[in-house]
Amino acid sequence: MKSRIRKVRTDAKLSQDQMAAELNLSKNFVSQIETGSRNPSDRTICDICKKFRVNEEWLRNGTGEQYLPPDEEATYITELLGSKDNPLYD
Repeated sequence: MKSRIRKVRTDAKLSQDQMAAELNLSKNFVSQIETGSRNPSDRTICDICKKFRVNEEWLRNGTGEQYLPPDEEATYITELLGSKDNPLYD
C-alpha cells in the first residue's frame, strides 16, 4: 500500500508536507507510511480516498481502477453553470 499512497501523492503533485496538511497528519507520519514503517489507520485510508477520489479497493489491494469516476451529478451541474444558456453565465 505504501507505493500506492506515494503514487496518489505524486499524481497530485504534492510534497509530503502538503499531503500531510491536506490530511491533517504530520509530515513524519506520511513519510513513515511511504517507507512502510507505519501502517495507515482505516480513517487515514478513508480520508485519502475521499480527498483524492481514490478507489479504496485499489488503495488497499491494488485491484480495480485507481481513481473513482467523476460524479455525474457534479459534472452535470458544472456543465450547466458553464452553459451560455445559464442566466448566471455573465
